[in-house]
Amino acid sequence: MKTAHVRAFSVTRANRLPEGAFDELRRLIETYQRLRSRADAKANGTDAEIAVLKNRLDARTSQWTDLGEAVLCTIWLLEVEEVRAHLASWRRRMHEVIGDTRYASYSACAADLNALPPDAVALRADLAECIDTVNYFYGAYGVAASSRTQVTKALIAYAALVLGVLASFGIFFAFASHLNIVLPVDALEYMLATSAAAVFGSVISVQRRLQDPTIDVDPLYRYIQSRSDRLSMTFVSVVFGAVFGLTVYLLLLSGLLGGSAFPQIGDDGIPKPGKTVALLLLYGFLAGFAEQLIPDTLTRIAATTIDGIVGAPSTTPIPPVPTPDRDLGRARSANVTTASSAAAAEPTNVATYDHAGA
Repeated sequence: MKTAHVRAFSVTRANRLPEGAFDELRRLIETYQRLRSRADAKANGTDAEIAVLKNRLDARTSQWTDLGEAVLCTIWLLEVEEVRAHLASWRRRMHEVIGDTRYASYSACAADLNALPPDAVALRADLAECIDTVNYFYGAYGVAASSRTQVTKALIAYAALVLGVLASFGIFFAFASHLNIVLPVDALEYMLATSAAAVFGSVISVQRRLQDPTIDVDPLYRYIQSRSDRLSMTFVSVVFGAVFGLTVYLLLLSGLLGGSAFPQIGDDGIPKPGKTVALLLLYGFLAGFAEQLIPDTLTRIAATTIDGIVGAPSTTPIPPVPTPDRDLGRARSANVTTASSAAAAEPTNVATYDHAGA
């Protein structure tokens, strides 16, 4: 059941009830006890569950799932009209919690509130589903939010580490200007600045995906995904961003990537005065933010290069490839030609001999 999954993955501090919810749980237990006093009420095995919930409430260890269980125990003691009234309000609450897409799927098979005569079993089951779903999302949201917080902390830590490495290289190049390096020190500093901008872009990209409210997935699935892919979501994304920043600088410097909308970088690797520096940092940020920008660009460059190599005409003649059949045929032809030449030469030799004998 959903409740069991929430308990299995819950973080105690994130899933524990706030102070106001404890009062709500106490009110629900009192409501159950009041309804239980009806002469025609049937317990349906819920008395033991309520006793457990009351013990947790007294110990202040209740969680969101306990609130849902208290409501589920109470609905079996309600009359049909009371169930119908509660169902309408719980449907509105569930709609706010799960969103339009999930609520549309639920509405397609939900019980009819206006059906006559009312189906008490179907209405109670529908109400139980609404209550269970709402409290499931209440509990799972705390778990998912806690996991997102952990991912954010790890992301910031790895980003700070990579930026520290880039800053160390920048300081090294600043004090090692006498070394014979391919690019001037200023050009290397611009390259590192572009890489740093890409790191910031990758951090914003990952954080944006974590906080995107339009992603309609199960909260516990998001929790499992963020825990399982934490290394790739944090460290790998930041490292890729730094590499993509270096790559976009080299593409601009080499001229493979250029145009009126791109920064103009001189042969010395230093951007031209004006808005070029801002454009360079902006493209570095985009290289980290749009993770497919640099891979797609490299793919197009590689495809163009391969097409140029394959389509270029060759000026060197290609010798035929020898085959056993071809070599055997040539050998046979040579033997036949030698034998024919020898046979043609024999009469001449005989005639000469006879003439000499005469």
